[in-house]
Amino acid sequence: MGGRAPRRAVRRRLLPLRPHPAAAARAAGAGADRGRGRAPRRPAARGPGPARPLRRPAPRRGGRRGPPAAAHLAVARGGERGQVRALRAQPPLGDRERGAGPHRGGAPVSRGAQSREEVGTVEVLDRTTRAGPVRVTTPAPREEWWRLAEEDPATLVTQTPTWLDCLCATGPYEDASRLYAFEGGRRVVVPLARRRGLPGRLTAEESWPSGWGIGGPLAAPGTPDDEEALVVLGDLARRPALRVGVRFGPEADPAWTSAAPPDFATEALTTYVLDLGGGFDEVWQHRFHQRVRRDARKAERSAVEVEVDREGRLVGEFYGLYETSMLRWAGQQHEPRALARLRQSRAFPRRYLEEVADRFGASCAVYLARVGGEPAAGVVVLSYGDRAKYWRGAMDRALAHPVRANFLLQRRAIEDACSEGLRAYVMGDSRPGSSLARFKEGFGAEGRPSLRYRRERLPLTEADRLLKSTAKRLLRFRDA
Repeated sequence: MGGRAPRRAVRRRLLPLRPHPAAAARAAGAGADRGRGRAPRRPAARGPGPARPLRRPAPRRGGRRGPPAAAHLAVARGGERGQVRALRAQPPLGDRERGAGPHRGGAPVSRGAQSREEVGTVEVLDRTTRAGPVRVTTPAPREEWWRLAEEDPATLVTQTPTWLDCLCATGPYEDASRLYAFEGGRRVVVPLARRRGLPGRLTAEESWPSGWGIGGPLAAPGTPDDEEALVVLGDLARRPALRVGVRFGPEADPAWTSAAPPDFATEALTTYVLDLGGGFDEVWQHRFHQRVRRDARKAERSAVEVEVDREGRLVGEFYGLYETSMLRWAGQQHEPRALARLRQSRAFPRRYLEEVADRFGASCAVYLARVGGEPAAGVVVLSYGDRAKYWRGAMDRALAHPVRANFLLQRRAIEDACSEGLRAYVMGDSRPGSSLARFKEGFGAEGRPSLRYRRERLPLTEADRLLKSTAKRLLRFRDA
């Protein structure tokens, strides 16, 4: 039209999703276990011998429906802008192999089986690799996602499907994860969540939304080459969403850094990680600072009792401590209590903690220190693979500080991680030079660079930053 030359027709074909042999073998074994129900609950660990974290966390209580079925997207050669048409969704990879049906009555299904009732789309991307076309599946089939999580040595607990399930269960989000299948055999999963109920151009697709930690791609076998990383990030940059964000961990492959399109703004962060190599004796003697060892010994000599719970019994007591801490932080920052409670109810409501404890089972440990029988301090530690994550901490300062209860809790959590054979204790992000960063450094944790990529069609992040800085100035807010 309008004098333009007619576009050359391109023949397109749908490419079948080929099950990976390892996934097929695991799924065949899982079929025999479908009628057995949930894995048995592990008892709470009260002594020095903690329960071993689960490979794939099993829920403790009543069944839950899984997220919608994966819609398979075939990506073929050709097509400058990409054609989109409707296609009835196929069941995810694991269900097709087992012949499994949808949930019935909300009963939990082994290995995250999903419903078949959704309708998806097929799109043709405008880029391929030298090896051939790339197949994209969204949402990513859970069996493939779990396989990559188990094979990628850098996987964090916050990159698992269970973490996304917690996010969707406690907020207005849905699964937007994407699986990229390259002809050379490599698979890449990008965990993503988007807000439900908004048009595609008004929503955000992020890994993860603010407050949910590190997401970022998982890849296997091996790490992606520059061409594959460029295809993945280029596809994300062209998503119709108003904002696309990807948070990488401190061990992300350099290919992701070199392949970042100019559309993405980069934010540098610092994640503190304690190396557990050599076991607890090595960590205690050569990585803990002398001051930390002294404070931990003081707590041991005091009337501090430590209880470890892996069944969710202590969630209520921990959350009570967290509310106490929140009010103390508000006072330090010159923040009105009503505003602090409002922010807490949005950023970390109690159901958030309950959902994580419920879904992660024995892989979620709540450590609680009591002084004179009263809750004084607590930490929540999540485990997956060969890493433990210090997720949340709270205390009643009047009870905990005089006896150094926090130092004893961290010592116990780190000692348990070492006894389980884990190789890293991830203590989360902190601003270098802050009091929280110095606390983590006292245990031997080292700050490692990590990145967040963000592509926005409107300057949402800058507008949010200006709004918050204005509010802080009016409140005479002081960052703790």
